[in-house]
Formats: sequence, C-alpha cells, structure tokens
Amino acid sequence: MKGKAIKTRIEDKAIMTITHSVGLMSYNILYDKFGFGEKRIRKYYSAMIALKEGWSNDQVPTKEMLVYCEKKKVDVYGFMKKIPQSKKIALIGKNVTPGVIKFIEAGFMINILMSVIILKEEFKFTNPMIKRYLDYIEYFTDSYTRKMPRSNECYLNDKMILAIFREEMHLDLETGLKV
Repeated sequence: MKGKAIKTRIEDKAIMTITHSVGLMSYNILYDKFGFGEKRIRKYYSAMIALKEGWSNDQVPTKEMLVYCEKKKVDVYGFMKKIPQSKKIALIGKNVTPGVIKFIEAGFMINILMSVIILKEEFKFTNPMIKRYLDYIEYFTDSYTRKMPRSNECYLNDKMILAIFREEMHLDLETGLKV
C-alpha cells in the first residue's frame, strides 16, 4: 500500500506541475497576445479555479468537456497530437518515470479543455481566436523546453511569467491577489 501512495503522489505532482505551467502560459498569452488587462485576467483566473474545483469534485466530467469542444468544433485531439510527447515530458522536469507519462498527457489536455471552455463561454472567443490561442500554447511549450544557445536556461519558465505579472500588473498569479 505504501508504494501505491508514493506512486499516486508522483502522478499528482506530474499533473500539478504540467497544469501549473500550462496555466501560466495561458495567462501570459492572454495578457501579451490578446491584450487582457487585470480585470479580464482575474475573471479568467476565477473561472479556471471554479472549473478545476468542479472537475476535481466530479461535477464537471472530462467527457462533458470533450463533448463541448467537439460541438464547438475545436479539435483538441489534433492540437494535442501536434505537440511532441518529448516536449510535454520536458515540462515536468527530471522526475519522469514511465508510469507518470500517461498522466502528463491527461494534465495537459484537462488544462486545455478548461481554457477553451472558459474562453468560449466567458470571453466569447471565436474558433479562429481559439486556434490562435492553441498555436501560442504550442509555441510557448516549445519556449519552455528549448534551451538558449550556450546556456542551460530555457527561453521561458514559470518564474519568468510570474515575474512579468508581478512587475507589470502587480498581480500574483499563484494567489490571484494584488501585490
């Protein structure tokens, strides 16, 4: 039983790491590429927290989110296939085990499904806007996993995004509060 608890913690950590990074990418994209200000970022933040809570309490099943995207003609599966597995794995760092790999895909997918639903419902994004958003997620994922020349640092990471929001908007994305 003890081994199972450790495995569950590793899986949970992998899911949390990838959803955290993809979430921060989303905030940065909405701010930088779609011109969201503080009010809209906070609205997105609140909607995401509420949807994550509903999902974790089984009030919003994954299947319902997939059906929603299919009805709205948003090809989430096609998007997921475009991002190489190696890049998704690189998002969670060095603690990758074979048992965790399937959870990486699930964590990434859940975050994208939630983002699409929020952007469509709360912000009335059209399908071309959603496609643009997904293209940026793909680009930012690459920036998170590609090292700069002659450096061990990647072009983008969680700390950089958090710093941007603290400095430019005086907003802590981890708590949703002003700083």
